[in-house]
Amino acid sequence: MPSSYKKVAERERYEVWKYTSNGSFAIRGVRGNIAVGLSEKKRTIYISTTGINGEYDTIIPFNNTNFPNLISSGTSYVETLFVLPWTRNRTNAQGGNQWRLVVVSSTGQVYHNFPSRAIDSDGAEVDGDIARFDESVIWDLPERKYPSKNPLASGAEYYFPCLPDSCYEHHPLLNTDPNFIDTYGNGGFGLSKTVGSNTYPRFYIPKRINSCVPLFPMGGYEPGDKITLVGTYRANNNAGIGARIGVFATDDGGRQWYCKYEFAEAGSYPNWGNDIDTTNIATAYTADSFQVVKKTNVYPSALDKEPTTKFTIGDPVVISDISRANPAVVTTATAHGLLTGNIVAIQDNPGSTETSPDWDWMRNDTLSETSGGNGVTFKIEKVDDTSFKLHEEVHSPFNNLAARHIHHINRIKDGWIMGTGEQYPEGWLFYIPTKAADSYTLLLATDKLDFHRLNSAQEGIQRSLGCIMLDDTDNTIVFASDISNLTRPNIAVPDGRTFEVMRSSTGIFKGKLVDVDDFEKFMPIFEAKEVAYFFKEIQGTTWIYCGQRGELAISFNKGVTWSAVDLDAVAQYYYGENNQCIVISDFIIVFK
Repeated sequence: MPSSYKKVAERERYEVWKYTSNGSFAIRGVRGNIAVGLSEKKRTIYISTTGINGEYDTIIPFNNTNFPNLISSGTSYVETLFVLPWTRNRTNAQGGNQWRLVVVSSTGQVYHNFPSRAIDSDGAEVDGDIARFDESVIWDLPERKYPSKNPLASGAEYYFPCLPDSCYEHHPLLNTDPNFIDTYGNGGFGLSKTVGSNTYPRFYIPKRINSCVPLFPMGGYEPGDKITLVGTYRANNNAGIGARIGVFATDDGGRQWYCKYEFAEAGSYPNWGNDIDTTNIATAYTADSFQVVKKTNVYPSALDKEPTTKFTIGDPVVISDISRANPAVVTTATAHGLLTGNIVAIQDNPGSTETSPDWDWMRNDTLSETSGGNGVTFKIEKVDDTSFKLHEEVHSPFNNLAARHIHHINRIKDGWIMGTGEQYPEGWLFYIPTKAADSYTLLLATDKLDFHRLNSAQEGIQRSLGCIMLDDTDNTIVFASDISNLTRPNIAVPDGRTFEVMRSSTGIFKGKLVDVDDFEKFMPIFEAKEVAYFFKEIQGTTWIYCGQRGELAISFNKGVTWSAVDLDAVAQYYYGENNQCIVISDFIIVFK
C-alpha cells in the first residue's frame, strides 16, 4: 500500500488498510491498474497507471493552469473525482477499454483528462493527455430551462431576471462566447444540445459552493463499461443552500453528463436557492394584480399506490404588494396560512383587472393538480401572517416525489437499484432496468431510462443505504437499513408476561419484492449494531456492509455467513475497485 496507509485489521480472506493523514495523499479513485490520489488539502492530484502500489508519477496541481477557467482558482479545491471507463471513438461497440479521470471542483465545475481532439469524434490521443484537462458539460432534463436576464429568452432559456449575476454564467463557456478558446479542436459546447426529439439545456447550479455540487455521491456511484450513473448526495436541508437532487449519466468517460431524473422537495425545509432580488424592477407592483397558491406534493401511499394527481393546489390568496427589495417581500390581502419552506406559485388574479407587466416573469398560470405548469415556483420564508420573503425554488417543479438526497445506486445484473433519504415520504426505492449487455448493443446517456418506483407505503422499506434485487423466483430484495426505529412485530414473550417490545431495524434485511410495502415481512440476515452507511455487492458474490461508526462486515457467499470487524471511523464513500481491492472513504479492503 502507499506509505500513507497502515494495516488496521486482518481476517482470513481480507485485510483493511487505513489512510493515516501523515502521507502525501489518500486514494480517491481506482479502476483496474489506474489509481488516483488526492492530497489532504485537496489541491494536488497523483496518478498511477501501475496499480495502487505503483508509481504515482503524474502529479497535477489543481489550479487555473491545469484546469482552465477555474472559478475561484485560489480557494477552490477538488470536491470529488471518478475514474471512469470509456470507449474512444466509439462506433458500433462499447468495450470501456480506455479510462478518463473526472475531477469535480468545490464550485461544481467538472473536468476530464484525455481531451477529445475533434468535433465529430474523439480524435487521436496525444502524448501527455493524461495530464491535460478539458471542462466537461452537464446537460439538464429537456423540460428544464436555464435562467436568463433577456426578456426575449426562449427555447433552452427562460426570463428570470432577479438572481445574482453569477447565476447567468455558463461553465464551461459557451462556444459562442467571445472568450471561448477551442484549445483541443473539439468545438466546445453550446447553450443546448439536440439528440433526436429531445433538446437538452445546460444544467443550472444555483450556487457555486460545495453544498450545491450535483456530481457528489455517497453510495450513488456506479461506473460501467457502457454507462456510469451518479446520484447527488448533499445535505440539502440548510437555509439558503438548496441542492438539486438528481441522477446523472455519462457514456463518454465524463465529458458530457445528462441529468436523467430529478426529485422534488417536500416543502418543509428552508433549502431554497438564492434570494429573489427585485430591487431593479422598473415599475412598482400594482396591488391585487396577482394571487399566490401553495403547491403540495401528492405522494403514493398504502391506500393509493399510483395517484392520478401530482399536486394539491391551495386556495388562492390575493397579493396586495411585492416590494422592490432583496429579498422581495410579498404582502397578502388576507392571512396566507404558509410556513417557512413551503412552495408557492404566483398567478394572475382573475378577480382583478389590474396588471403588473414588469412582474409577469413570476407567474405560473398553468400550474395544476397534474402539471407543474411552466415550472416557475418559489420557496417562502414567513415574516408574519400576511407577509413572507420570496426565495428561489431550485428542485424539480414537475415531480411529486421528494427526496432530500440519493443514498445509493447499486448495479444489478440488468440495471440498477436506487434508494433515497430520508424516511417516507422521502425514502423511495427505484428499479432502473437495462438489458444492454452485449458489446454491440449500445447504451447511451441520451437513451431513455425508466425509473420504476418500487415502494409506496409509509409501512414499507425505506431509508436504504444500499440495495440489490436478485433474479430469483421472489425477485428477492436485500437492503441495508439506515434507520433503527422502523415498525417491526413485537417479539413473542413467555406466557404470563405482558410487556411489549420490538427489535430495532438496523442491519441487512431480506424479503420479497411483492412485500416491499410491508417492512414487517423482511428479516435480517446480518444483525448490525449500527445504522448502515454503505452496502454493495462486488465480484458477483461478495457483499460489503459498513455502519455509521465503523462496523464492517463482509460476506463471501451472498449473506449466508459474515466476517465482521470494528474500524475506528466510518466508511461510506465508494471510490472504486479492482480485482484485488475496494476503496471506501479512507479504507482500502484488500482481498487475499
